[in-house]
Amino acid sequence: MHSKNYPDGTVFELLVEESFSCGYKQAFDEFSKIVVDRYPSIRIEGQNYAPSYARALIAQLLTYSKIALIALYACTMIFFVGNAVETYLISTGAFEIAYNGVPIWSKLDVGRIPSPQELIQIIESHNRLSASAYSDLQQHYH
Repeated sequence: MHSKNYPDGTVFELLVEESFSCGYKQAFDEFSKIVVDRYPSIRIEGQNYAPSYARALIAQLLTYSKIALIALYACTMIFFVGNAVETYLISTGAFEIAYNGVPIWSKLDVGRIPSPQELIQIIESHNRLSASAYSDLQQHYH
Protein backbone atom coordinates (compact mmCIF):
# COMPACT_ATOMS: atom_id res chain seq x y z
CA MET A 1 0.00 0.00 0.00
CA HIS A 2 1.46 3.38 -0.99
CA SER A 3 0.34 6.55 0.79
CA LYS A 4 1.23 10.19 0.49
CA ASN A 5 1.56 13.05 2.94
CA TYR A 6 -1.48 15.35 3.31
CA PRO A 7 -1.35 18.90 4.75
CA ASP A 8 -3.74 18.12 7.63
CA GLY A 9 -1.06 15.98 9.33
CA THR A 10 -2.67 12.63 8.59
CA VAL A 11 -0.17 9.82 8.91
CA PHE A 12 -0.06 7.43 6.02
CA GLU A 13 1.56 4.06 5.70
CA LEU A 14 3.88 2.64 3.13
CA LEU A 15 3.77 -1.15 3.14
CA VAL A 16 6.77 -2.86 1.62
CA GLU A 17 6.50 -6.58 0.98
CA GLU A 18 9.83 -8.23 0.45
CA SER A 19 11.34 -11.66 0.34
CA PHE A 20 13.30 -11.95 3.58
CA SER A 21 14.97 -15.13 2.39
CA CYS A 22 16.55 -13.26 -0.53
CA GLY A 23 18.45 -10.91 1.76
CA TYR A 24 16.47 -7.73 1.05
CA LYS A 25 16.48 -6.61 4.69
CA GLN A 26 19.35 -4.17 4.13
CA ALA A 27 17.66 -2.73 1.01
CA PHE A 28 14.41 -2.31 2.97
CA ASP A 29 16.25 -0.47 5.75
CA GLU A 30 17.97 1.85 3.25
CA PHE A 31 14.74 2.66 1.38
CA SER A 32 12.90 3.20 4.66
CA LYS A 33 15.47 5.75 5.80
CA ILE A 34 15.35 7.62 2.48
CA VAL A 35 11.53 7.80 2.50
CA VAL A 36 11.27 8.80 6.19
CA ASP A 37 13.89 11.51 5.69
CA ARG A 38 11.80 12.94 2.83
CA TYR A 39 8.32 12.22 4.29
CA PRO A 40 8.61 12.11 8.11
CA SER A 41 4.88 11.52 8.66
CA ILE A 42 4.85 8.28 6.69
CA ARG A 43 4.98 5.14 8.78
CA ILE A 44 6.79 2.36 6.95
CA GLU A 45 6.07 -1.27 7.60
CA GLY A 46 7.88 -4.21 6.09
CA GLN A 47 6.65 -7.75 5.91
CA ASN A 48 7.48 -10.94 4.12
CA TYR A 49 5.94 -11.35 0.69
CA ALA A 50 4.13 -14.65 1.05
CA PRO A 51 5.01 -17.33 -1.48
CA SER A 52 2.31 -19.07 -3.49
CA TYR A 53 0.32 -21.82 -1.79
CA ALA A 54 2.07 -24.50 -3.86
CA ARG A 55 5.54 -23.25 -2.90
CA ALA A 56 4.58 -22.96 0.77
CA LEU A 57 3.16 -26.49 0.69
CA ILE A 58 6.29 -27.91 -0.95
CA ALA A 59 8.50 -26.10 1.59
CA GLN A 60 6.42 -27.53 4.43
CA LEU A 61 6.62 -31.04 2.95
CA LEU A 62 10.39 -30.67 2.68
CA THR A 63 10.54 -29.63 6.33
CA TYR A 64 8.57 -32.72 7.35
CA SER A 65 10.79 -34.87 5.13
CA LYS A 66 13.91 -33.49 6.83
CA ILE A 67 12.42 -34.26 10.24
CA ALA A 68 11.58 -37.80 9.10
CA LEU A 69 15.12 -38.27 7.77
CA ILE A 70 16.59 -37.01 11.04
CA ALA A 71 14.38 -39.48 12.93
CA LEU A 72 15.45 -42.27 10.56
CA TYR A 73 19.10 -41.31 11.04
CA ALA A 74 18.64 -41.33 14.82
CA CYS A 75 17.04 -44.78 14.67
CA THR A 76 19.88 -46.03 12.46
CA MET A 77 22.45 -44.68 14.92
CA ILE A 78 20.62 -46.32 17.83
CA PHE A 79 20.64 -49.59 15.88
CA PHE A 80 24.39 -49.45 15.19
CA VAL A 81 25.31 -48.32 18.70
CA GLY A 82 23.05 -51.01 20.16
CA ASN A 83 24.68 -53.59 17.91
CA ALA A 84 28.16 -52.49 19.00
CA VAL A 85 27.20 -52.70 22.68
CA GLU A 86 25.60 -56.12 22.12
CA THR A 87 28.74 -57.39 20.38
CA TYR A 88 30.92 -56.04 23.20
CA LEU A 89 28.77 -57.73 25.84
CA ILE A 90 28.81 -61.17 24.20
CA SER A 91 32.50 -61.04 23.25
CA THR A 92 34.47 -63.28 25.60
CA GLY A 93 37.85 -63.02 23.91
CA ALA A 94 38.17 -66.81 24.17
CA PHE A 95 40.42 -68.91 21.96
CA GLU A 96 40.28 -72.33 23.59
CA ILE A 97 41.77 -75.45 21.96
CA ALA A 98 41.04 -79.05 22.88
CA TYR A 99 42.75 -82.13 21.41
CA ASN A 100 40.82 -85.38 21.61
CA GLY A 101 38.57 -83.75 24.19
CA VAL A 102 41.48 -82.60 26.39
CA PRO A 103 41.99 -78.83 26.76
CA ILE A 104 45.48 -77.98 25.51
CA TRP A 105 45.36 -74.17 25.24
CA SER A 106 43.33 -71.38 26.83
CA LYS A 107 43.68 -67.78 25.75
CA LEU A 108 41.57 -66.85 28.77
CA ASP A 109 44.24 -68.36 31.05
CA VAL A 110 47.39 -67.48 29.08
CA GLY A 111 46.23 -64.15 27.66
CA ARG A 112 47.20 -64.85 24.05
CA ILE A 113 46.70 -67.35 21.26
CA PRO A 114 49.45 -69.89 20.59
CA SER A 115 51.87 -69.52 17.75
CA PRO A 116 51.58 -72.22 15.08
CA GLN A 117 54.87 -73.76 16.32
CA GLU A 118 53.55 -73.91 19.91
CA LEU A 119 50.37 -75.62 18.77
CA ILE A 120 52.29 -78.23 16.76
CA GLN A 121 54.61 -78.90 19.75
CA ILE A 122 51.64 -79.33 22.09
CA ILE A 123 49.93 -81.75 19.69
CA GLU A 124 53.17 -83.73 19.23
CA SER A 125 53.66 -83.88 23.01
CA HIS A 126 50.14 -85.23 23.44
CA ASN A 127 50.72 -87.75 20.65
CA ARG A 128 53.95 -88.97 22.31
CA LEU A 129 52.22 -89.21 25.69
CA SER A 130 49.29 -91.06 24.15
CA ALA A 131 51.59 -93.44 22.30
CA SER A 132 53.61 -94.02 25.47
CA ALA A 133 50.47 -94.61 27.54
CA TYR A 134 49.13 -96.99 24.89
CA SER A 135 52.41 -98.86 24.86
CA ASP A 136 52.37 -99.14 28.66
CA LEU A 137 48.81 -100.45 28.60
CA GLN A 138 49.71 -103.09 26.02
CA GLN A 139 52.66 -104.26 28.07
CA HIS A 140 50.58 -104.38 31.21
CA TYR A 141 47.88 -106.62 29.70
CA HIS A 142 50.13 -108.90 27.70
